Amino acid sequence: MTRTVIPELLDHLPAGDPDALRSRRDLQRINRLMGNERWILRMLERYRENAQHGIDEVGAGDGGLCKQVARVFPNFRISAYDLAPAPTMLDPRITWHQGDLFTQSPP
Repeated sequence: MTRTVIPELLDHLPAGDPDALRSRRDLQRINRLMGNERWILRMLERYRENAQHGIDEVGAGDGGLCKQVARVFPNFRISAYDLAPAPTMLDPRITWHQGDLFTQSPP
């Protein structure tokens, strides 16, 4: 079985494009309604011993989840990966990697 990765429309838009901004707002709304962030934070707490070795977020988007993780777990190493540039006012404890994850060397 061959794995095929199909880029999202959002991946082809500049970060400041009105459609990209609208899409990110929609994703934030959906994630909030589904409780995704709360669930992830609970799982990080449950598996704290493993998480303390570092947390990587792939497809970090606007950095919202990484910011929450940094707030709740201030001593954890956090790396974020996205095609978009690092958001403004990003917590300095978060290392942002911009670009295609599949073409980058491991950190």
